[in-house]
Amino acid sequence: MNFTNYHIAANQSGVAIKVKGEKFYVATRYFIEIGENATLILSSQPNGKGTVFVDDTLKLVGTDQNDSSVSATYKHDYSNGCDGTGIKHTAPIDLTQFDDFKSLRGKTISCEVQMHDKCGGVVSSSDIYLCVGE
Repeated sequence: MNFTNYHIAANQSGVAIKVKGEKFYVATRYFIEIGENATLILSSQPNGKGTVFVDDTLKLVGTDQNDSSVSATYKHDYSNGCDGTGIKHTAPIDLTQFDDFKSLRGKTISCEVQMHDKCGGVVSSSDIYLCVGE
C-alpha cells in the first residue's frame, strides 16, 4: 500500500515532569486529506510499519475541518498500570477499524495529538505519523 504520511507528533526524549499527570505534549496538524476508501495507520515510521509508544498516555482527535461535529478520538494507555515494568509498545494501529474514524473518509481533517504523564518521573515517546493509504 502506498502512503501519504503526516508527521503528527515529534519524538520526545527525557522530558522531566514537574507535576504527576500533566500534559507534556500537544500538537495539531491541519489539512490532512483523507480519501474515500483510505486506510489510516498510526505508526512511528512514515511507511506505516513502526511501533508506537508514549510514556504514558496518548489522545488523538481527528476533526473534519468543514464540520467540527464530525470527529473521531483514539486513546491509549501505554503505562502497564504504572507497575514499573516499562512502557508497552504497540504495533501500528489501523484507525479505520473504528467506525468513527471511517466517518472521516472523504474529508479534510485536522489532527490533534496530546500526550499525558500518568506515573510521574521522566517521559518520552516515539515519533508518530498518520499514514493515509489508498
